[in-house]
Formats: sequence, C-alpha cells, structure tokens
Amino acid sequence: MAELESNSRARAKWQNLLASYDRDDGWRSDVEEFVSEYHKGEPCRVVERFEGAFNHCFRVRFDLSNHVDWLLRFPIPGDVMYPAEKINQEVAVMEFIREHTDIPIPKVIASGRTEGRFEGLGPFIIMEFVDGERLDEALYQDNKIKPGIGPSTVDYIYRQMAQIYLELFEHDFDQIGGISMPSDERSWHIRSAPLTLKMNEGKRLTGVGLYDHSEPFTTTVSYLDNLVGQHTRLLCDNPESVSDEDECYAEYRCLHTVKMLTEQMVGSADCNGPFKLFLDDIRFGNILVDPKTFEINALIDWEFCYTAPRQFLNSPPPWLIPNPDPWDWNSEEREVFKVQVLRFIKVLQDEESRLGKDHSFSVQMQNQHENGTFWYLQAMREPLCCLELIQSWSAEVGQPLETPVDITEFVEKRFQTRTASKN
Repeated sequence: MAELESNSRARAKWQNLLASYDRDDGWRSDVEEFVSEYHKGEPCRVVERFEGAFNHCFRVRFDLSNHVDWLLRFPIPGDVMYPAEKINQEVAVMEFIREHTDIPIPKVIASGRTEGRFEGLGPFIIMEFVDGERLDEALYQDNKIKPGIGPSTVDYIYRQMAQIYLELFEHDFDQIGGISMPSDERSWHIRSAPLTLKMNEGKRLTGVGLYDHSEPFTTTVSYLDNLVGQHTRLLCDNPESVSDEDECYAEYRCLHTVKMLTEQMVGSADCNGPFKLFLDDIRFGNILVDPKTFEINALIDWEFCYTAPRQFLNSPPPWLIPNPDPWDWNSEEREVFKVQVLRFIKVLQDEESRLGKDHSFSVQMQNQHENGTFWYLQAMREPLCCLELIQSWSAEVGQPLETPVDITEFVEKRFQTRTASKN
C-alpha cells in the first residue's frame, strides 16, 4: 500500500537522523548529553535501546546518582501520525493519574519538542525507568499460561486490574476528549477532541485522516455519531478498503448495522455523562510486573487515553485471554473469553464489596457481556476490522446484519469512484 510505503520511508529517514545523535564520540553521545541537561548536567550513559509499536526508547543511567535510570522516549515518525498531540495527551493523563489515583505509573521528568542542535528529533518524554517484566511474557508461553502458575496467581492479577478499573471509574468528566493540565489554580478540564488509537491507525494504514474534530464532545450521541462517520470515511475514502463487490456488500451491511446499533446505544446510554477516563491500548504487554510475585510495578503507554462514554470503561477487557485482539479470535478463543469474563466479574464484585462500593461497575460489565455490546464497542474503536467484529456480534446475539435498501446503488457508486481514482 502506498501509505505504508510512505510511512516506511519517513521512519527510515528519522531513524538515520536519530542514529547520528546516538554515536559515542569517546566521551558521551548527543543523546546522553541531551538527557543530562535535565539532570543538572550530570553525565549519563545509554544502557539499553529498544522500540515498541510507537516509540523509540533509550534507557539511560546516572552512575553518580546511585544508578538512577531514566527513559527517553521519542514517537516514531511513520508509526505515530500525530506526535505532538500524542505527547501532550499522554503527559497530561499521566500527571492526572499520579495526582488523583494510586495506579502505579512512571513519573514524568520532562517533555516537549527538541530544539537547537537537537531539532528534527521531534517531541519527547523523559520519565523514570520502571524495572519489571511485561505481564504477557511473564504469564504466557505459547499462548497458554505457563506451567507452574496456578489459579491464585491469575486471581491476584485480576484483583490488581479490578482495583485499577474501579479507580478510573471514580473520576467523572463533563465532556469527551483529551484532558488538559491545570494552570493558574484552574481545575483539570477537557481541552480537545480525543486522540484515539483508531485515528492513528486509520491514518497510518489508509491515509484517511480521522483527527479532524478539534472541540470536545458534550454528549454520547455526538461522539458515537462521529465514530460512525469515521467508519463511513474509512470505507468510502480509502480506495483499497474493499477488493470486490462481494466485500463491498458485506462492508456496507456492516456499516448499516453499526448505525442501527448506535441508535440503540444512544437510547440506553448516559447521554450527558458523566464520562470516564478510558485507555484504548490497555493490555498485558503494557503492564510491568515483578516476575516472581506478579505485583504490578507500572502501567505504561498512556498515549491513547481520553475521556469517553462510561460504557467504554465498563466493557469486558480483551486482555482476559492471551490474544488481546478480538477481531482475530477463533471460536475456541471466544469461548475461553466468556469463561474468563465471568471470572473477572466475580473478582470485581469481591473488590467492590471489600471497598464498600455498590456493584454498578460489575453489573454494567455483566450486561455488556450478555447483550453483545462488547462486540459493538470493539467495532466502533477498530479502524479496519469492523466487519469481523460485527460478524462476531451477529453470531453472539443470533441476529443477521442489516441490509440497507440502497445497498446496490451504494456498491455501484463505490466501484465507479474506485475506478475513477485509479485512472
């Protein structure tokens, strides 16, 4: 695809630039000197380099400060479509989490955009380095729980996750969007429309821009309508969204079904809030634990976190099974997920009771599990695999996809547009 090739070139160009700053000239590299500026000029050394899905990371160590380790992180051009917005949103969320919750996360040291002789590297974050093993790697082997890890360990992990979800549920917001840090004694507020994983991946994979709404959303109705509009653009504005007429028929039926389910959701949703902090990319790969005790050391990668309709946070979490991508589940994985959802809900109920809370959170999750809302919400947040998720919804609730009256006209027009775009 042309978009992926363009992104690959942008990534390679930036990585070459970054490498020029990472050369050791016999004393210390430019990268090490850059980080030292935020530690009163104290020398540091890079002890580890690694990349995630969106970020290039340097682990640096200050030997004179009892081996204090920091993490310098750059969004990777070509993988991150909105780097400045991503950094701003993540830093604000992390500051809110540290100030208002007990959820373990790294402390942000500094953030901004590189300037002067470092200009060109783009936005950055420097934060504390948190030691630990990725939870998915500590827990699973060959997509199964490792031998020797018993049910009590899984329940302990679930209890910690339940506490995190219940803490997030405690905080109410009056708009849907990206939060902003207070200034001049002002309170935390919503500054803009949310930057979501769907927006980033939609742009990265197809070239279709979905981040075109600047203001926060004030109602669930307006936000869900916007998500439907994003699906429409991904189908209609991407010349490679369908390969033949049969696929186009299926995708349009899917889109019409999403619209129908959205109307139903709007009728039952808390239209005017309160809204809740929701993290698009919460998965065991973004959780660091002590591999011996499985105590959570930190949740990392908060870049696609925003305030959203309550139902988003209440949805059963896909990380309950080794494969956290529901669009990719086979029938066996769907059945295993059902079992694990009930297990997690039981842990949630126990935690609600222990903390003296009502059972509204666990009840709402149970309802989503039983009525198929889980599949709808997954589809609304997914840029390219909406059809697979809505087909799973159809199988789960025993209801066929909707067939709009104008489907033949739409398919004919869609392929006329596609042919014209190629010519």
